Amino acid sequence: MAPILASLSSIIRQYGVTAASSGPVFVPATVTGGTSIVDGDVQYNVFATSGDLVVENGPITAKVLIVAGGAGGGGYYYAGGGGAGGVVYGAEVELADGTYPVVVGDGGTKGAYNAKGSTGQDSSFNSVTAKGGGGGGGYSSYGVANPGGSSGGNSGYHPSYSVSLTPQPVPADYTAYGNPGGGGGGYGGGGGGGAGGAGSQGQTYNGGAGGNGRAFPEFPAPVVAPGIPSPVRSAWTSAVGPTGLFGGGGGGAVYYYLGYSGGAAGPGGGGVGAGPYGGPSGGDGVEYTGGGGGGANSPPAGGVAGEGGHGVVMVKFTNAAPTPPTPPGPFSATGGTTYEPGNGYKYHVFSYPNSATFDVTGGPAEVEVLIVGGGGSSAPSYMAGAGGGGVVHHTQFTVSEQSYTVTVGGGAAEPSNNGDDSSFGGMIAKGGGGAGGYYIGAADPGGSGGGEQDSGQGVGTGIQPTQNTPFVPETGFNQYGNPGGSGQSTGAYSAAGGGGAGGAGSPSGPGPGAGGAGGPGIAIPGFEYPIVGLTPLTPAANSPTNNQYGAGGGGWGYSTQNSGYRPQGGGGRGGSGVPSAEQAGLDGVGGGAGNSYYDAGDESGGDGIVIIRYTV
Repeated sequence: MAPILASLSSIIRQYGVTAASSGPVFVPATVTGGTSIVDGDVQYNVFATSGDLVVENGPITAKVLIVAGGAGGGGYYYAGGGGAGGVVYGAEVELADGTYPVVVGDGGTKGAYNAKGSTGQDSSFNSVTAKGGGGGGGYSSYGVANPGGSSGGNSGYHPSYSVSLTPQPVPADYTAYGNPGGGGGGYGGGGGGGAGGAGSQGQTYNGGAGGNGRAFPEFPAPVVAPGIPSPVRSAWTSAVGPTGLFGGGGGGAVYYYLGYSGGAAGPGGGGVGAGPYGGPSGGDGVEYTGGGGGGANSPPAGGVAGEGGHGVVMVKFTNAAPTPPTPPGPFSATGGTTYEPGNGYKYHVFSYPNSATFDVTGGPAEVEVLIVGGGGSSAPSYMAGAGGGGVVHHTQFTVSEQSYTVTVGGGAAEPSNNGDDSSFGGMIAKGGGGAGGYYIGAADPGGSGGGEQDSGQGVGTGIQPTQNTPFVPETGFNQYGNPGGSGQSTGAYSAAGGGGAGGAGSPSGPGPGAGGAGGPGIAIPGFEYPIVGLTPLTPAANSPTNNQYGAGGGGWGYSTQNSGYRPQGGGGRGGSGVPSAEQAGLDGVGGGAGNSYYDAGDESGGDGIVIIRYTV
């Protein structure tokens, strides 16, 4: 009970509920520390120096931005730019009442003569840490930059990208950002990495640009600028801008010959790389952006590197009563052909080819869904029966206010093809597999697989049970499909039946005979043919319960098969002496086609169907 009581206590503090009140009254949280800025219902707390964030009357859900100090640029001759401070961002951080320590890291110092720039200091919020930027490479043996939240750029003649980043492990509700610096190229130092992109490679005659900073639009400069000390506020506002750009890398320097160019400052507070005779010197990273400093050239051409920019930590939250969710409206739906047979349910029936949408208003609500794929086809000649369409049945599918695409698969046309798939709500019922034959060979896999003609040619597998993996664990979800029957002999004496959703196809033989019957369809109570607009299927489908779907077709043979009836649930008849129309699988139930070799007929599969019902 303790967690429940604690939760109730939090709610009471936040909403000010008392015994005398008529309902919850919102009490704003009190959040102090750094510089507090209120913009309508939103409050920012900006830390330019270390301190504590104190939350009272919480909890609050905050956005937290942590920017470490940028690194200094390398010193002397075409040095590399300093890497930007690492940046860590939490989009939804839950803060209960309490004190949260804030550490704001300083920028790294510029590289002295023939030395690397120093690494920036780490920043943190409640021990979640952004790592300081890596110093830019200096001259000769000091030319490889330092690692960091973003690493520094190498000096000229150190062409490979600089060392890897310093890891910034953070909790799951935060994301860390940083990138490597660029390698040096000839007389050009590499740019320092930025929070939004890697530093550019130095070129023979030009320094590499500093890597881009990363935008955090939740912290726009025009709004949060009052939290930045006034001497640098103007430059900071220009660097960060309305998109909240932080962590630009420092540009790499270039040799002192006139006509060469230092690397550009990385947007988001990076410093420019030093140019040839006459400068400019390496630029400082902008304070409170975590920008890296620019690399230095040699005297007298401005032999001074740039300092790394100070870090910053910012917290943002909405300090107003949350907007209550809009209560759902009454559930209703349109689409397909509707039936209300008086059993307490409304049915939406989608038949081939009128695939359309099921449009929901209100909700959420649970509906029951039946999806049947199109049946497979057989062909003239010595052929087995085709597989019935796969069947998907979900008794507790949740729908919400939106339009759902409904696709109804058609039955396959001969010779020996798979039926088309049907689908709704991400669930798919596979079309039935085409039949195997004396000349065609192996049967095809499908929702239920096609039957085999001769032993060893290949039985069609039923693949429906392997589909719809995300739905398999859900309560109320089931799917059905089975393999076709196997051929028991060679020499075209008879053929096996196609698989059905309710069972495998029957085998053929041995010897001359009737052939194998198609597997039965699966019975789905509550979806009886007369109440879903399939009245003509009674008694044609030969379903004792009037609700079987996905039957397979029968294989050819020398005598009457299955006592002259279709496989249960609308599969096509096989055997001998079968009228043309009765060899086809029935529409609306995904029946697989049958085959009667001596009686040429329609050996196409039956169309599938999608039916959705719910209580009224």
